[in-house]
Amino acid sequence: MTSLLPGMEIAWLAPAAGVAVFVLLSLFRSRLPRQGAYLSILAIAFGFLLFWVVLLDFLPMRDTAHNYAITWFQAGGVTLKWGMTIDALSVTMLGLVTFVALMVQVYSLGYMRDEPRLGWYFAAHSLFAASMLALVLADNFLFLYIAWELVGACSYLLIGFWYERRSAAEAAKKAFITTRLGDVGLLTGILLLFSVTDTFSIAQTFQAVASGEVSQGVVTAAALLIFLGAMGKSAQVPFHVWLPDAMEGPTPVSALIHAATMVAAGVFLVARTFPLFEAAPGVLPAVAIVGLVTTLMAATMALVATDLKRVLAYSTISHLGFMMLALGAGSVTAAMFHLVTHGFSKALLFLGAGSVNHATGTYDIREMGGLRRAMPVTFITFSIGALALAGLPPLGGWFSKDEILVALLHGRHPVFLALALLAALLSALYMARAWLLVFFGRPKHQESHSHESPAVMVVPLVLLASLALTAGLLALDYGPHYQGFGAFLYSGDPEAYHFNPGIAVASVLVVAAGLGLAWALYIRGVISPAAIAQRFKAIHRLLVDKYYVDALYQWAIDHVVLVVSRGVALFDRRVVNDRGVNGTGASVVLSGLRLRYLETGKVYNYALGMVLGVTVSLVLWWLAFP
Repeated sequence: MTSLLPGMEIAWLAPAAGVAVFVLLSLFRSRLPRQGAYLSILAIAFGFLLFWVVLLDFLPMRDTAHNYAITWFQAGGVTLKWGMTIDALSVTMLGLVTFVALMVQVYSLGYMRDEPRLGWYFAAHSLFAASMLALVLADNFLFLYIAWELVGACSYLLIGFWYERRSAAEAAKKAFITTRLGDVGLLTGILLLFSVTDTFSIAQTFQAVASGEVSQGVVTAAALLIFLGAMGKSAQVPFHVWLPDAMEGPTPVSALIHAATMVAAGVFLVARTFPLFEAAPGVLPAVAIVGLVTTLMAATMALVATDLKRVLAYSTISHLGFMMLALGAGSVTAAMFHLVTHGFSKALLFLGAGSVNHATGTYDIREMGGLRRAMPVTFITFSIGALALAGLPPLGGWFSKDEILVALLHGRHPVFLALALLAALLSALYMARAWLLVFFGRPKHQESHSHESPAVMVVPLVLLASLALTAGLLALDYGPHYQGFGAFLYSGDPEAYHFNPGIAVASVLVVAAGLGLAWALYIRGVISPAAIAQRFKAIHRLLVDKYYVDALYQWAIDHVVLVVSRGVALFDRRVVNDRGVNGTGASVVLSGLRLRYLETGKVYNYALGMVLGVTVSLVLWWLAFP
């Protein structure tokens, strides 16, 4: 443990401020102006200010992870602590979460201005951001898991914010239950490590693993179980089904979930526990395979989605797959760099989608077109976000995606690189499809009265667009004070930006092919998308029905879970309840009914009983001793 400078030591105030505002708004929002919305914004703005204080203190000492902890309680020989770790990974996440959450909350002032439950919305927002900040700062597995579950609970509250709509209520339950499946694995992995190390401390656990105190089998099992938790939160196949439905929540909530909180938690978890994965090398190929399958499946489903938010949701799943690919190739730098550039772009795109909806009243891209003239700021900012995610140089997404491709080139079989390039082509194609259908072509009748969103919604778009445009430059070396994102994140073992001319040329050609194909399909009409769908009807139906994964889950629920549940309920009712619980009570009642004939309250009955008892006793004595 190292001592902290004053700036780093107060990092805990960032999540604490969010929790305090949540409590305040939960109790007193009805008595506050605008139901206390500005308090929530001030809290996250305070967190963003703290990020700069922490960063300035951390930079001169970035070669070491800094820890600060206080004792919570002791049980037997185990001491449980509340603590935080200040290192490059946590500082990076601190900046990303606070900035994106601040932009989303400011934007929400305009988007949610007529919402009667505005105070509760901002209260849940504050707790959501605070939970994520606590998660990234946590220095022990127990604290991390508590924050992890709070993130899940807040996502349930916000996805189901409009709970009066059945679709929103169902989506919230789906997200909560699906991610719980992975969370069981995470908790099991944490307890498995605790059982052999007697500590929840992340740093001490890593030390025990490095020193050989933990067997290879336990390390492998723990890494796989922890990865299950990451798969759930980061929507990796087959746990991806909750994320597209999560769009039922307010659009700013989607921006926060997809850019900096819920789904980022899984990638962060693998990055935080990466020493475990390195010590269990057989797990990294599994991480890469899951990431590859996820990025390809989600990219193909995005090609046929017609809801703008759903297209962006599948895009998120696909890019999370890219991040897992990078981790599976052994590059935390590439994964986290893409997490940052993706976070800015995806927050921008979801808020841009909300701006479009604010003007048109729909998310159906088939009912849009020609919006670039009516909404010039939204058009420019959305274009930057879309082209950045497509991987167009020199936007941020191009730098980070190329870094992932380089990591695959050196860390995995060439098949992974080839399929990742295919996923990059699909990424450019589906992003261009959404962009072109919304902002180009002939305006539809809904757009006749479309207009630009108010300034409170436009300003966050511009700020996010500026970072989506320039975030890739963080990869470059600017001298001794900043040698690039790789050197910052790998402060003890600097890793420079890898520019590979072959990969760069291949990625640019792939992006150009995707953008050109989208233009030919959706603007020029050289090829008819309807004709392609008709020609490959079975494949199109497979994609529209989401590879039947949702249907498979529903079948399993209807024919396995509910059938078994009915059997368990029948056993519980007939055996446990009727026989075990009610049966014992009934036996006491029956015994009482029989015994009451012996308690008549009449003296001659008792005298008769005594005489009979004495007589029987004498007869038995005489028979025993004649």
